[in-house]
Amino acid sequence: MELPEETPDKTEITDAEHGFNLFMIVVSCLNAYALYQSMTGSGYGAAYLMILSLFGLFLSYIVVLIWAGKVKARLWLVFKHSLVINGLVFIAMGIAMNGPSAQTENDTVNKSGNTISASVDSVNYMHDWAVKYTLTDLRSNQAIGGSIVNFLEGPGGKNCCISLPKQWQQGMYVSVDWQEADKTHTKPDKYHRELEIPRYQQAGDLYVLFHPGQEVELVVSKVEPGYPAWPGKIKKDAMAACVERLSEKECKRNLPKYAPNSNESLARGYRESCLEENILDTSDPEGNRKACQKFVENCKKDWDISDKKMCELDYKED
Repeated sequence: MELPEETPDKTEITDAEHGFNLFMIVVSCLNAYALYQSMTGSGYGAAYLMILSLFGLFLSYIVVLIWAGKVKARLWLVFKHSLVINGLVFIAMGIAMNGPSAQTENDTVNKSGNTISASVDSVNYMHDWAVKYTLTDLRSNQAIGGSIVNFLEGPGGKNCCISLPKQWQQGMYVSVDWQEADKTHTKPDKYHRELEIPRYQQAGDLYVLFHPGQEVELVVSKVEPGYPAWPGKIKKDAMAACVERLSEKECKRNLPKYAPNSNESLARGYRESCLEENILDTSDPEGNRKACQKFVENCKKDWDISDKKMCELDYKED
């Protein structure tokens, strides 16, 4: 008597179906990671990654369909874990990308090359007040710059650094704290402004611009003030802008006689150092006398200076 063939338990999962499930779980997780990277990035690389991940997921389903058909696996058991995982991953990605910390993370973390490290510089458009300031990035509450900017000075005192996205993003704020001083005293007032970094087409250095009347302007630019592409409110450099408003004499009233680090300023420093009473206070008077004579020779021969008489040690200032 022949025994009837045993009918397999429909609830029992075969080894092949276990293998399909494991394969689809791995593929789904890899695909979800690739999609997340592509959706949080920018540019052609991110677009290619998204296309590749979607194509990979589609191809994996086709492969499993063909494979499952050959071994007579039950498709629902093969795909159900994959579909559930993909659904949960997409929901989690939507929450993560729109959550309260998403903007901060995108602004401050440079994992995909979408930010630059920009210098901080400043310009003082005031002819009668110097400025001492501190700049703080409110995204991280870290001080990122600061300097003493003299009358009609700047740019040139670059500080390092602030992280800026290559494409402008809303909600990037910094605070500026400063005091003003003239030649004789510092104002007791302390000023504070919280400013949003303005929209820019191309990321560059961050400039803090001080205008009369405690007005502060922020500019992100790859060029400095005075150049044609400068996007600031005042297109000219600080001195030219001042002369346009006031007389040249008034603009220069508080400025040093010679520009800082100019040859004229250096020559005056040498002349003061080469005074006999100053030489006698050094540890090597004879060596310093020779150095002073060497200065005179080099100054007369090689220096670009407005008046060669300034190279003489006995030159008298007006």
